[in-house]
Amino acid sequence: MDNTQRRFNVFDWIFIILVIIAIGAAVYYLRSHAASEQDTIQYTVEVPVIRDDIAAQLSAMSDAAVQQDIIDSVKNYAIGKVVSIKVEPAQATVTNGLTGAITQVPYPTFSKVTLTIEADASISNGIYMINGYRINVGTPVYFRLPYLNSWGYCTTLQVTEIAGQPQTATELETQMDTELTAAGQ
Repeated sequence: MDNTQRRFNVFDWIFIILVIIAIGAAVYYLRSHAASEQDTIQYTVEVPVIRDDIAAQLSAMSDAAVQQDIIDSVKNYAIGKVVSIKVEPAQATVTNGLTGAITQVPYPTFSKVTLTIEADASISNGIYMINGYRINVGTPVYFRLPYLNSWGYCTTLQVTEIAGQPQTATELETQMDTELTAAGQ
């Protein structure tokens, strides 16, 4: 009778660990790259200082600018459509040398422009992605419109429509009726 015993050696353990790592990497890749439904988000980009003459042209063209595609000027991603443009006088923060008080004063010959943008976005690792472009509050946004190339910061972000979820009372009632009818059959 042959009395041979099988033993685990170092190469067996390395092989098992590599297989576990490969399976984990495959699961992570498939979960992070799975096609997800897209939510509709609305975010604002604030351009803190822009010359008054450009702001005046932008304000005059604001009706034509609505529904224009906005493009990331660094990587040429489409990052949404302009919903509204708001032009306000720019403010500068100054410190009073005598009292030490910090105040906001008008910044002459400059304006502040706030663009409201709507886009379809998916969530990847807890961050909204618009066609591969990361967007969250505080993100610098370098953008291009047909008549303006500028940059600003994302100051607000809100979800206006969650994919697959009703948003109005009528849509909710319709969904509930459908579910009740399906449950009753």
